[in-house]
Amino acid sequence: MRGRAGFAIHGRGPRGSDGCIVPTDFNMVQVIYALVKGRETAGNPAPTLAVVAIGDLDSIERRIRQWAETA
Repeated sequence: MRGRAGFAIHGRGPRGSDGCIVPTDFNMVQVIYALVKGRETAGNPAPTLAVVAIGDLDSIERRIRQWAETA
């Protein structure tokens, strides 16, 4: 957004975040980490992640499942 890059995805801390992506459910952080690590272990580079601001969490979970199927 607005030319920024290099965002991290992490759990909540006492300070919150300085613009990083902080899912409300830390399990999602662990799922994303496992998917990226699995691709790297298989010799596939981690894909560029697109951040989409939507209110439909089911859509996000469907995308993660689809991504996991291609890993």
